[in-house]
Amino acid sequence: MRIVSVFRFLSIATITTISLCNRNLGVPCKQNERQALLLMFKQDLKDPSNRLLSWVGEGDCCNWTGVVCDNLTGRVREPHLGNYYSDEYLNYSLYQENSLGGKVNTSLPNLKHLSYLDLSNNDFGGIQIPSFLGLPQWLYTCSNLESLSIGNLTAIVNLDLSANQLGGKIPNSLGNLCPIPVSLGNLLFLEEASISENHFDRTLPKTTGQLKMVTVSYVKSIAVRL
Repeated sequence: MRIVSVFRFLSIATITTISLCNRNLGVPCKQNERQALLLMFKQDLKDPSNRLLSWVGEGDCCNWTGVVCDNLTGRVREPHLGNYYSDEYLNYSLYQENSLGGKVNTSLPNLKHLSYLDLSNNDFGGIQIPSFLGLPQWLYTCSNLESLSIGNLTAIVNLDLSANQLGGKIPNSLGNLCPIPVSLGNLLFLEEASISENHFDRTLPKTTGQLKMVTVSYVKSIAVRL
């Protein structure tokens, strides 16, 4: 009897553990964060394919499409709203139909526990970069900006230049068609550099060989040489 009882207890404990791992532990999202999500996206974004159809009412926003919350606190951590129909050359109409547009509302800073935001491969062409992203104010007024150096960003850990249809050689500074800068080798903490779906020159500077941890992604690009 004791053995059977122990077995039943272990079975119940196992089922309970599995159940808890697959739900939000009964902790709903916070009301202020739900409102921030609604204001940030539903109010100003264009959603032609109704990808955000579940983003309505007073329900638990942790159950909304693309929203990932902390299992213990219910805080919104990761909105995944990238357009997965990213190859517009294969089916442009499908890509366009599933692209979010419009603008990102200034309610984004209210999501104070946000650790990841994916808005990749959508259509936000022509909008101003929101000031709360931390870029200096003077940058927004530079309508004729031709160069912007990134070689001194020595603490950068991820550089994603994918799917921008860039051509020529990687510039010494953004917008300047010069060879790939040797200063790229100064980014000692860089772990990943994605240059996929572009048309870059085949040669990367020799200094990139000093980046021991870096992984260069060039899927669907002209092959590059380190």
